Formats: sequence, structure tokens, C-alpha cells
Amino acid sequence: MSTVSVIIPCYNASLSIQRCLDSVLSQSFAAHEVIVIDDGSEDASAQIINNFGKPVRYIRQENKGQGAARNAGLLAATGDYIAFLDSDDYWQPGFLSACVQFLDEHDEVIAVNTAQEVRIQGQFKEYRPFCVNEKSITGPLILENFFEFWSTHNHIMTGSALIRSSVIKMAGVQCDDLRVSQDLEYWGYLATFGKWAFIPDPLFVTDGLNTAISMGWKKKYHIRRKRCPTVEQWQRRILPRLTEKDLPGFERRRGVTACGFAYNMILGGRDEEALHTVLTYQRTFPSHKLAGYMKAASRFPLLVWKPFCFLLRQHEKFRAWKFWLRYCMSSNGQ
Repeated sequence: MSTVSVIIPCYNASLSIQRCLDSVLSQSFAAHEVIVIDDGSEDASAQIINNFGKPVRYIRQENKGQGAARNAGLLAATGDYIAFLDSDDYWQPGFLSACVQFLDEHDEVIAVNTAQEVRIQGQFKEYRPFCVNEKSITGPLILENFFEFWSTHNHIMTGSALIRSSVIKMAGVQCDDLRVSQDLEYWGYLATFGKWAFIPDPLFVTDGLNTAISMGWKKKYHIRRKRCPTVEQWQRRILPRLTEKDLPGFERRRGVTACGFAYNMILGGRDEEALHTVLTYQRTFPSHKLAGYMKAASRFPLLVWKPFCFLLRQHEKFRAWKFWLRYCMSSNGQ
């Protein structure tokens, strides 16, 4: 019988780690091992984790980021399949069963992921990818062109995938020097080693807003934004392995990543790097308001770009304050 190792990076997750681990241990297909890597937490996370006992393994390291924490888990993992799950997310009871069964029945597939349920403060928001709502995909699908499907549907979230450990041994671990989008880089990199599949059932749930707010929005994201990589760093392992068929889809997916990186660079005070990113990759930016504003501001770098970046940072501060206020009101009502 196939075995599964579940790897959970954890940092100051005392508000959510209980729910996360409960969801893993209540799976209809039992995980062989659950490896929690404490990335230098300063709260009660360790006590909560250690209360679980076997099969949960607790590993503590100094704070190095999620990529380094996941890699520590990969070095310790012994299962046939590997699943990553962030400490503020959780699974529906049939997640592992559906993914394991699919990989067991399809030897040519290196990884499979499910659709996702997005919640905010416990309240249902939407299913992703949006094609799931349209019911245009009615059953599991082996992707003939991963990058085309990815760029069209944005169908993967960390925690929604199960991967063959044999492929990870061949490909190597995550790039722990990427403090932003290291998981996205890994999905694209792994996809160059074989076929990926998609199950349209929303068996993964993401609901991390409360944790982000309670930790402090700025504290949680400021370091990541200061250390946001360049697009060139992000694509360095993927680009040389792409086929001609892969390139169009990859370039569109890279445009989404580049837009996100430019946004993070601006919020981290790296205005000139953000401008370079926009000017280099704007042709494949997604068609939403923020991308449009960045492209418009980049046309007048001497007059408009700096004020635009300042206003965007002020907007983010207001957004963080609004979420914090909503969190406080909901907490007082409980």
C-alpha cells in the first residue's frame, strides 16, 4: 500500500495549527507520517503540536522561511507520496484518498492537485479555479499542457497537491532563497519532469486571514516583500527545461508572477526594481485594475511612478487596518 508524508511548515500558528492537524489526522486515508517544521515560532505552537503525539513529528529550526522549512521536511520524509499543507489551511476528509487513488492508478502522472475552497474568517467565499463553478470539467483530468492550463485557470494552491517522492528525489528540493512564490516555482519546475493531473473536487480549504491579522499584517508580510526575488531568479530552473510547446503558457503565467512581484517590491520600498519588472514583463501582465495602474504609471517614470508607489503603500496600510478592525469586531462577537 502507498504511503504519504505530509509536510507542514509552521510559524506562530497557535491559532490554526490545531485545525490543520485535526484535518490531516481525520483523513479517510491515513498519512504514514506528519512532519511539522517549526520555523522559529515564538508562541504556543510547539505545545499544541507536541500534544498530538504519533504520527506527528515535530522539528524545530531557526527562522529561515517557508521554503527552507519545507525542505527540512523533505529531507526527513519517507513516504511514497509527498503533500505540503500550510498551517493555516486544512483538508476535507477525502483529500488524501482521492489523490492517492489517482496516482496509484496513473503511473505516468507525477503529481495531482484538487480544486480549492476559499474562506475568509470562516465564511465561504468561492471555489477555485473558476472553471469548477462553471462545471466545464466534470472529472479528473490529465493535463496535456500543464503551463497552458495553469496560465488559463491558475489551478494550484499550496496544500492542494500530492507529488511522487521519486520525482522530488530526481528534481531536488524547493529554492529556499525565494521568500515569495517558492511554491509556484516548484510546481512549474516539477511539471517539466512529467505529466500533472487535476481533480475538480474542492477538497482543500484555505482560510488564513485571521492568522495573518492576529500575527500582524506587517509582521507577516514585510520580510517577504523586502526579500521578494526578481523574476529572473524565480524562473532560473524552469526556463532552460521548457519545450517550445510550453513557452506560450509559461510566459502568461510568468506575467502573473511578475505583476505580483512588482506589487511586493513596491510595498517593500523597492520602487526602481518594481519599475524594471513592469517595463520588462508588462506585455504578459494579467488584465486587472492593479496591472493596468502599474502599466500606466510606468509610462511616466520621472513624474508619476514615485507618487504612484507612495499611494499604493498608503492604500495597503488602509487595507491592513480595515482587515484588523474587521477581525477585532468578529472576535468580540464570538
